[in-house]
Amino acid sequence: GGNISRLLQLFVVTSLILRAFIIPFDKLKIPNPFAEQYKWYSYYLIFIVISFIYGYFTGAYDLGYGLTSTRKDASGIFIFLNSQFARPFFEYFITIYYFIYFVILPRYLLDTSQGINYFFKVFLLTFYSCLLVGILDFLLIYFIGFEWVPRHLSDFTHVGKRFHGLAGEPRDAFVYLGFGIAIFYLRSVWLNKQNISNLFIVGLFICMLLTQSSSGFIGLIISAGLIFIYQLPKMPIKYLAPIFTILIIISLTTYFAVINSTRTMIYIDAIPAAIQALESSSNLPPIIQAQIVNVYPVWVRISELMRYELLPIFIGTGFGSASILNSIFFNIDGVYNPHANIIRVIFESGVIGLLIFINAFISPLKRLISKRNIRENITMYMLFILGLSFGHRSSTLFIFFGMLLLIFSVKNKKLFKSK
Repeated sequence: GGNISRLLQLFVVTSLILRAFIIPFDKLKIPNPFAEQYKWYSYYLIFIVISFIYGYFTGAYDLGYGLTSTRKDASGIFIFLNSQFARPFFEYFITIYYFIYFVILPRYLLDTSQGINYFFKVFLLTFYSCLLVGILDFLLIYFIGFEWVPRHLSDFTHVGKRFHGLAGEPRDAFVYLGFGIAIFYLRSVWLNKQNISNLFIVGLFICMLLTQSSSGFIGLIISAGLIFIYQLPKMPIKYLAPIFTILIIISLTTYFAVINSTRTMIYIDAIPAAIQALESSSNLPPIIQAQIVNVYPVWVRISELMRYELLPIFIGTGFGSASILNSIFFNIDGVYNPHANIIRVIFESGVIGLLIFINAFISPLKRLISKRNIRENITMYMLFILGLSFGHRSSTLFIFFGMLLLIFSVKNKKLFKSK
């Protein structure tokens, strides 16, 4: 699925490049990276350069591996891109590419009512198909033990009694279902009507919990935390009790989902032994060893904090530094980024970079959306998607942000013309 997606993206990018050669230069529309809607992401990209410079001179990229590889089938390009010399620049390119492709390009390719309606038409067809397949697959495995849909077509590995649909990994399905909830609300705003029932939303949340995804649960907790922090300063006292009640219900639901997930509890039970192993430099529990790409960067930053080395915690050590750090545990060269994006963002850009990153997706909404109630709701969904993407990295964050910028841009144009 990922390879097909990349091929389609390559086709689109190649077509756009060819079209750019045909169009006269004076008619090309080049977006301003410091426009109101993009400037905070540009600030993030600038800040990460500072993080890289600091990481470079403090040895975050120096493991002494050079351009070697233990993979017999590795090509020269593979070896180069995954070396400590090239990886930071490649990660930088990917970060810029994601933003341009999923956030900026829709403003040029779908900048009409017909284009937006086409997006929602394709989304509904794809989402409902994946949801239906996922529900049928889960019911078959749960009741009769028949595993219908594999995790990947390439290896036909199954995931057991966990919802995953056509998303592949259950953790991907968790994020995609949350993304679907946000897109349904965005569609209702575009159509100026409520066209989805609360019961359906509850059903999607149940499917999310049935993935039993640890990273998904973490993302949900981060989402709740982001929403609470955002709302707290502006919250009237009379709303505190209802909000706390809702948070308690969400927390209890997540808690019971976690304690009833055998897989998640195995991780939790292994944490004390993992801490002892890291302190004594002994072997980690096997279940934690499988998650070493998430565990070791956190341990390194905690160790630095205990030694009062605060600068890497605040500004990070640059793109690719987490992958290079984790590579000491593997005999085969490759990309070993943390699965939990919150760990990766904080490790590579620090707490300051994290705040800039969050603001890049929240700040543009203030001027873009004039109606206060809609702006607040969209902000809640944006924080929801942000939290899920921090739990597990996904392009859905950029897709949702790009579509909401497009939709409100078109709506504002219509409003301006009507006046």
